[in-house]
Formats: sequence, C-alpha cells, structure tokens
Amino acid sequence: MTNPMEAVPGLVERLRKYPKHEAPHQAADTLEALTVRGIDTAPRDGTTIIVYSKVFELWTVASWYKNDWRKTWKGYGKLNPSHWMPLPAHPREPTRKELKAKAPELVKAVRQAAGRACDINYYGRAKKLYKAAETLEALSAVLKQRDEYIEHLGKVIADKGPG
Repeated sequence: MTNPMEAVPGLVERLRKYPKHEAPHQAADTLEALTVRGIDTAPRDGTTIIVYSKVFELWTVASWYKNDWRKTWKGYGKLNPSHWMPLPAHPREPTRKELKAKAPELVKAVRQAAGRACDINYYGRAKKLYKAAETLEALSAVLKQRDEYIEHLGKVIADKGPG
C-alpha cells in the first residue's frame, strides 16, 4: 500500500465493530474526521468543511455556494481546492452531574498546586490557590444545598397534589 490513508476506511470499520466500548468509536470518529478526501467527494449542499486550496497552498474553511467553493471568512480569490476534510465536532459541554462529580478532584488538584507553589517559595501564588480551593469547596457546598432544597420542594409539591 503506497498511501497509508487508504487503510483508514477498513480501520474505521473494524473499530466500529466493538460493542459497548466508547473509546474505539471515538477513535473511529476521529479517524474519519482526519481523513483527507478528494474534492470530488465533498458535500455540495452548503456544509462548511476544511479544504486544501491549490491556488493559495493552504488549508482553509469553505463551503459550496452557487456552483463554486467560497471561503467562509472575508477574502477574495478562487480557491480551486483539491482535497477536503470535515470540520471536527464541537466539544461537548460537561453535564451538571459530571461537574459535581469532578469538584472534589478539582479542589484536590488546586490544593496540590498550592503545595507545590509553597515548595518553590511562591507564597503569593500559593495563597491565591488555597483561596481558590476554599471558594470551590464553598461553591460546591452551596450547589449541593440548593439541589437538596429543590428535591425537597419537589417532594412537598408531589405530596400536596393538584389544587
């Protein structure tokens, strides 16, 4: 095989066969997103993609518009792209539950950073880090109390019923 990119579709297919495992599917998504394809296979429905412009010899963001490839940012000139890749997916925002679960871990990491700052005589930075850790702990406690209160209100409302 002269072009290693030719192996990507088969590898993606094999990775997708793993049942109930998230990591292989994420790897397959990443491989598909990073696969460079010939421009003849690019979507021509207005989807924004990454294209390689032979004219400017660079990768840029473009979309198909009125029978031509157009940059999605200000600029002039015919792109004449030869290859394309899809844009990567937007990063997913963590859920409230995930953030709450990570709060103790974050506080611990900030406290460790403060300890290291003390070890190398950065006392001002250490003081700020300890204060940040205290603030994170207090905020976490307030959010926990709020969630408990909301849960309590839900139970009270459910017990009283309509009317």
